[in-house]
Amino acid sequence: MRYLYIPMIMYLLLSIQVSCQKERSIEIPVEVSFADPDSLLTSYQKLMDKQVYGFEFTWNSKQRGFYAGYLDIKDVRTVDFLIDVFPQTRNLGYQFAIQDKKPCLTIHTGGFPTEMKEFFSGLDSSFSILSVKGDTLVMRGNRYGDEFLLVPNSLSQQQAYLQAGVQKTIATIQTLNRLPKYFKRIVYNGAAYDLQFNPAQRKLYINYGLVDRFKFFESSYAYTATGIRLENRFSEDINSFAGIEIQLESGSNTLLAKINGSSIPISNEGTPSAYDYGAAKDFITHPFHQLSLNLGNNTSLIQPFSASFGGFTVAGVPDAYGVSQMNQYGYVMLLPRWLNEAYGTLRVFSPPSTIGSYGPAFYTQYSPNGGLLGFQYIGEFGQAPSADKSHWDPTTAAFWICRDFMRCARGQRLMTWFQSIKINRNGYGLNN
Repeated sequence: MRYLYIPMIMYLLLSIQVSCQKERSIEIPVEVSFADPDSLLTSYQKLMDKQVYGFEFTWNSKQRGFYAGYLDIKDVRTVDFLIDVFPQTRNLGYQFAIQDKKPCLTIHTGGFPTEMKEFFSGLDSSFSILSVKGDTLVMRGNRYGDEFLLVPNSLSQQQAYLQAGVQKTIATIQTLNRLPKYFKRIVYNGAAYDLQFNPAQRKLYINYGLVDRFKFFESSYAYTATGIRLENRFSEDINSFAGIEIQLESGSNTLLAKINGSSIPISNEGTPSAYDYGAAKDFITHPFHQLSLNLGNNTSLIQPFSASFGGFTVAGVPDAYGVSQMNQYGYVMLLPRWLNEAYGTLRVFSPPSTIGSYGPAFYTQYSPNGGLLGFQYIGEFGQAPSADKSHWDPTTAAFWICRDFMRCARGQRLMTWFQSIKINRNGYGLNN
């Protein structure tokens, strides 16, 4: 009988051990190492304390967008903090502590002015420290799940942040966008890339690949003290980068990009480095927006259109004809086929629901290979109000002034037609 107890006892012990192992795997989150959280907290804090030049951070918010900035631990209670949407350094309180068995960094944002408090209401302020990858400290927000990465600064990076570097980067990109020709080009490792910055949406668009393999890249970006950081890493056959440093040399007024340590001049070109021969037709046949028109007699029509909140950029001047200054102006509509007719028209939309009764009519034309787009003027539906004619008339006339085809870029998801079309001959660009 005694011999029967031995296997029974061993079975019970084995069951208890397995049960404990299962219970332990359920209770402890995946992110937490089996190491003592307190010792992890101490090691992370020492790692941050020894970075004498502070950190550059990227902040990928689940609700608000993609941002970058500067963080430097000054003592056991305070950090210097700067984020690119409010690029002034502020001294804030912080805390290292264990929360839910995880080492956490909490930044106290209660001292922010009102407009910053409203902005940060959708961002995490407490982060679990997940790991160290290379020299990067990886954190995740405890409320919204924001990704917060800290990378140690060099001395020159720290000095740039402390000397209004973010403001200088913003101004440099504004200078870049004011260049008279549409295409801002870099040639890196033998490959040409056309860069398009949309500061209003904080988006960078890159066209590349020549004619036979046109490619398009889109990413949100954030401003740093020396350039931009990309939310999505750019990678193709021979090149890969997650950021671009951008400088304006004061002596020569030359714009330079720096990628992975290589300095590259930024040139201003009138023709693209890569051609997408399907973009022009897609732009007309697949407008980004649509609305339902009530035609009376219980009849409605779905009307596709593209829209722009601004007008022509001429010689680097956005909305050069002041179309956005028109009375009751919402945006300009380009309707490729008005009421399903063979012709299209330009109209002004006035909020909340009025489409102007005036505007030119046109036929759409394509170049023989289909890659270029043109508009043939055929008449007017009426005249703009006298107070608006000085803005509207030159804007619509710019469609026919070049007497040439227009180049259409598939980029920016065709959200606005003024961003998507460029007139090839006279250096006009249609921008938001």
